[in-house]
Amino acid sequence: MKRITLTLLITLLFSSYSFAQKDKALELANKYLREKGEVIIRFKATSKEQFHKINEVVSVGHNRVDENELEVEAYANRDQFQRFLSFGLEYRVTAEDNEIPQEFTQNSTQAVNA
Repeated sequence: MKRITLTLLITLLFSSYSFAQKDKALELANKYLREKGEVIIRFKATSKEQFHKINEVVSVGHNRVDENELEVEAYANRDQFQRFLSFGLEYRVTAEDNEIPQEFTQNSTQAVNA
């Protein structure tokens, strides 16, 4: 009985962590869609066929896509992102991919003011 309870507890913890990660990625995606009108996402397709279908929906980045790994960086506007979500894949949204580093924007401002 204790073993079943412990297994159930561990399963619940991991599933709640997974949901929190999805909520965080969705929250960040919506933030960048509001601010920039597009979002950069990273995901892993489950097959070449799925990759080709998703490629028709979003703009795949210029990075080479390994045909075995199928890990992809893609750009999407609001409509494209909504269609991407219908594939049900896990995805990542990061500030590094979606924001210009502050030191770059400071250097650009200094160059314009010089």
